Amino acid sequence: MNRKTLIKKVSSISLVIYINIYLMDYLIGFKAFESTTILDKDIEKYFPKSLTVVTDRGEFNFKKSNLTREIDIIRIVYEQKIWGEADNLEIDLHFVREKGGLKILVDVTFGDFMASEFSIFGKNKVSIVHYNGKGSKQDPKTHFGFKNESLQELIDLFNKFGFELKIDQFKFIDQDPDDFRPSDKITKIPKIK
Repeated sequence: MNRKTLIKKVSSISLVIYINIYLMDYLIGFKAFESTTILDKDIEKYFPKSLTVVTDRGEFNFKKSNLTREIDIIRIVYEQKIWGEADNLEIDLHFVREKGGLKILVDVTFGDFMASEFSIFGKNKVSIVHYNGKGSKQDPKTHFGFKNESLQELIDLFNKFGFELKIDQFKFIDQDPDDFRPSDKITKIPKIK
């Protein structure tokens, strides 16, 4: 092994160890992850095996197919095989260190379509960046949400990171298209200045 290759390997390993330690200060509060980090393959077992999506076109059941882990991101892909409909559902969790602790930015992609984007932080705060449905500036005529049982499974996953979230904070992505109004007191959409 030449010197350049050795330096690259040592640098890569050092970076992973440094970032893992850096994030672990904030991820140590994971209730279920006492011996698992986001870089471990075992993290996959904490994600739901399947998720049911409800749209204005019907209900679609997606099965877990692939999970990738990076330093501060977990991407999980779910698949289904109904011709003419989106065949994948991807959920990206971006981990961010903040003064108040851990913040997770969540992107939900349905096929090629960004269905929802939100962040969770503090003990129980949800901030909506993007959603589809009634009152949405992006797409008020269609609906994307999770069947309530699937949504609860996602919330249970988020709560394993030390959060204390409840299903009524996620009306913007639940199964009922008429459930959420942007003026809801529980979940606020930030105003862009």
